[in-house]
Amino acid sequence: MNSIALDKFGKLHICYTDDSNGDIKYAVSINQSTPIPVTMEASPAELIIREYEEVRVYITVKGDDNNPVQGDIVKARIKNDGDKLIKAYSKEQTTDVYGQAVFTFYAKKEGKTSVTFKDESLSIKVPVTVIE
Repeated sequence: MNSIALDKFGKLHICYTDDSNGDIKYAVSINQSTPIPVTMEASPAELIIREYEEVRVYITVKGDDNNPVQGDIVKARIKNDGDKLIKAYSKEQTTDVYGQAVFTFYAKKEGKTSVTFKDESLSIKVPVTVIE
């Protein structure tokens, strides 16, 4: 007797007969839980951009035991009138298998502002300077 089934929670159930002794074996997969975000880092930690150039910011989210958090939604918010100085090509990204979300910014005008990156529980502020 052999059977394989997937329940509504995504757990895999396997039932089979051990040919060596005739015992029936049963196994259930365990869903690996997503780590809870505990740290957020930005690289670079400060942006200095020339007018009309682009730059990328890598946000890394890690959980317990320094494990990357995949699937975390990170949002970028440009301070007050900072959107006159820089443009974000996307204001929301989802972290990949390495716990990274990548944001690209375009410098429009000389000045200073900042970008705050946040998920549901963490945030980090990155100062931005646009130069000629």
